[in-house]
Amino acid sequence: MKKFENKTKEELLEIVFTLTSESTKVKAYHALKKQVDGITDYLNQNVLATKNNLSDKDEKSWDRGKVLLEKLSQYTKDLADLENSILNLDSKYVEKAAEGSLEDYLAKGK
Repeated sequence: MKKFENKTKEELLEIVFTLTSESTKVKAYHALKKQVDGITDYLNQNVLATKNNLSDKDEKSWDRGKVLLEKLSQYTKDLADLENSILNLDSKYVEKAAEGSLEDYLAKGK
């Protein structure tokens, strides 16, 4: 969150408007974030490597968990890259995302 400490109110509002927009890129970000959160929650709550599942050739929990572990760093990198691409949008898109916002409504009401 340190990257947001020095942002102005306007910059923070742009970020909020962008992240709440209905663009495909934002929807994809939320979908990927939900999956990464689910994977990390699962891995934090479950022990994958046990004496039983490592010695039993028919037990698949370690194999499936290993795939999650191997891909998790790439998923988190993809998530960060997608977040950065969303938050570094040009001002035209940010203005479009802000249309219909509460502040836009209040500004028109004056």
